[in-house]
Amino acid sequence: MSPIKPYTIKLTPIELSSAAYDKYRPFGGYDHTKKIYTPLRFAEISDELEGSGEQVNYALDSIALAMEAGIFKDSDTFVAKAFATTGDAAEFVEALRNHEYFWLNERHFYAFSHALNCDESQMRTYPDIADLIANEI
Repeated sequence: MSPIKPYTIKLTPIELSSAAYDKYRPFGGYDHTKKIYTPLRFAEISDELEGSGEQVNYALDSIALAMEAGIFKDSDTFVAKAFATTGDAAEFVEALRNHEYFWLNERHFYAFSHALNCDESQMRTYPDIADLIANEI
C-alpha cells in the first residue's frame, strides 16, 4: 500500500449570492455586500416555504458568515441576536432537528461552536446544534 498525500484543508464553500437563496433574503440573514446581519424571521420562512431544506441551509450559512465577519461577539446573546424572536429560534431548532444532513460541515461547526461557546464533545451533528440552541431559548 502506498502512502497517502497529507490532508489539505478545503473550506466548504458558502455562496449566499446564489439565486437559490433569493427567496429567503427578505426574511433576514447576512448581507455579504453590506456586511450586516438582520435577525432571521425563520418562522416566516418556514410558513412561506414549507418543506424546503434550503431555508435551513440559508440560515446556517448566514449565521456562519456573520460569525466569520465578527458580527456576533458574545455567546450569551447569540440566539437573541441571530433570530428575530424566540419563536423564530424555536422553529429553527425543530427544522434543524429534521435537517437532511446529519453531520456538521467544518464551517458550521467552527461558527456554531464559537457562537454557542461549546467544544467538539458537545456538538458533532446538526441535531446537537438544535439542542444547544433550545437550551438558550
